[in-house]
Amino acid sequence: MTELDEKAVAPSANLADRYRVDSGPVLMTGVQAIARHLVEQHERDRRA
Repeated sequence: MTELDEKAVAPSANLADRYRVDSGPVLMTGVQAIARHLVEQHERDRRA
């Protein structure tokens, strides 16, 4: 059986962070990254 290294993931890491974290690394798929990029670009355009 494969053992997980508890130190490999920050204790505060959460899969829902991809929707809430504004900076720093987050875990997401490629499709989620593209969608997040579009949402963030829309926010930047709206503020400009």
